[in-house]
Formats: sequence, structure tokens, C-alpha cells
Amino acid sequence: MLTNRRNPYALLLALLSIVAGLSGCYNVDTTRGEPFDIDPVATVRNSEGVMQLLSECIASDSTFVLRIKNDYPVKGRSIQLLKIREITDNYPPTNDIIILADELPENAKNQNLYYLAKKMRVFKIADSLLPETIEERECAYVFYLDKKLHASNVYLPDSMDGDKTYNYFKRLAIAMNREPTHIPRPFYRGKGTTIGRSRSSTLSFSSSSFSSGTSIYQQGQSVNVGSRRVNKGYYEDFYFKNTGSDPVTIYDVKNSWNRLGCKVEVPNEVIMPGSEGRIRVYYKLNGSGSFNNEVKVYTNQNGSYQTLNISGTATR
Repeated sequence: MLTNRRNPYALLLALLSIVAGLSGCYNVDTTRGEPFDIDPVATVRNSEGVMQLLSECIASDSTFVLRIKNDYPVKGRSIQLLKIREITDNYPPTNDIIILADELPENAKNQNLYYLAKKMRVFKIADSLLPETIEERECAYVFYLDKKLHASNVYLPDSMDGDKTYNYFKRLAIAMNREPTHIPRPFYRGKGTTIGRSRSSTLSFSSSSFSSGTSIYQQGQSVNVGSRRVNKGYYEDFYFKNTGSDPVTIYDVKNSWNRLGCKVEVPNEVIMPGSEGRIRVYYKLNGSGSFNNEVKVYTNQNGSYQTLNISGTATR
């Protein structure tokens, strides 16, 4: 006898197929970009301001490229720049890594370009020469470029401590036969708090702290880093911006942790109005218990020094 009743198992299978399809839509990897090709006659401007073919700037078929723009979110740019510094700071300059930016180092608002230009070549490129599908995502990204200007392995970093970011840059380090100088750790950057007494030149500080597995952020000039292991090296970063109208120069630093081998790294360049910079404090604890470090920063601003503070608890 014929019947119009549908097979319940068939209905179940159809429902599962729909659910699987929907779940696939929500599992899109936003950190990956499609391979693309750049016009073979595309030109860029080098650090001397001279126009040249981009193809002439590619040293090998596995040249690593960082794409940086000032209007990209700070977090993505910072992850990208810090990760590349981990495998370049302690090594000689290389032609196998280049930066495609929207400005040249000498005119850069982002002072990280000054640091990186000492280790790799920086070129200014027109946005129209790069794929709109990736550029419109308005996020810093990296990729490999061959001499025919075919780009592959496109990646958009979304976190400092994620496995994807760690593995991506680890593979780059291995390919270049380099050892990262710092284990990948979380990085965040805040808006900062304006400080200083000079009306014409003002530094706005924000701090970022590195810890194992978690990020600890305190806005401004003080950071509590929580627990730290004895005899293990750490560093804390304090980012600042000259929000005034006059150049700022850091001419001296005094540190209460000199006896612990603490080192303070400050920009060598004058911080122009609107420019950003970083003060990095390296330290290693040699005893357990609470700790508190003060770093006094002296600038050409009116008034007294400005103090950066790092506190926490050292454990064995």
C-alpha cells in the first residue's frame, strides 16, 4: 500500500546536513587571506624617495612582507611589529624581509618604522596596487612574495599569544635559521593618560605587560605585573605619544633596579609632535617576595622627571 508518510531517517539526515552547512558558515578563518598577484610593473618608493619596480626589490622567491598602514587598528600593527622584532632585533639587517607601508620611515608617525628600517627595507606603496578584498578588512597583514609578485600564505594576526600567530612566525624563524629572542606573549595597548607640565610638549603614556598565558594591562605610567618567576628575564613596555606641538627628547634615565641588571631602552631619535615611541624595561628578579621598580625619565619638558613604575610578586 502506498503512503505519503516520509522516512523519518531521511528527514533527520537532511536536518543534520543543514546544521553542518550553517556551522561551516560560522567557522570561517578570519586570519587567512586568499593568495593574490601584484601588477608586474607595480612601483614603490624606497627610503631615499626614489621610485623603482617592486619586482626589483624582491630578493628571493620567499621574501617575507609586512603590510603596515597608520589607519590600521593599533593592536594588529603592534602584534605584527613586535613579532617580527623577535626574530630581527639580535640579527644583522636582511633583504629577505620588507615592509610595504603608506609612509617612509623619515616621515613616519609610527616610530616603530624607525626601529625596523635599521633591520629591513621599507617601501611606500599605493593602496590600489594591493588586493581590495584584503585592504578593505583594514587590518595589518603579512605574506610571502616571489619575484613574479605572486603573494601566498597571507595571514592577518589577531592575537599575540594565539597558536596561529605563534606557529606562523615560528615557521618564519625556522626558515631563516633564527631563534626568537622572546617567547610569544600577549600584547595590548591602551589609550594612555596625558602627563607632564609643559603645555607645548606633552607625552601620553600607555603600558603593556607580558606574562605567561595572560595579559595584564594598567593604563598610564604604572603597571602591576602580578606573579614573576625568580631568575627569569622579563621586560615591560611603556608606549607614549607626543601630543604637544614641540619636539621631545629623552636625555637621561635613572633606574632603581641597576643592581639587578635592569636595562632601560629608550628611543635615540627626537620624538616629533604626533609621533609615538616606546620605553622598554628589562629585568630579572633574584629574590622572592614583592618588588617595586621605579624608572625616572628626564626629557626637555618643563618640570621634573616622569616616573614609570613596575610592581608585582616574585616567586620561585
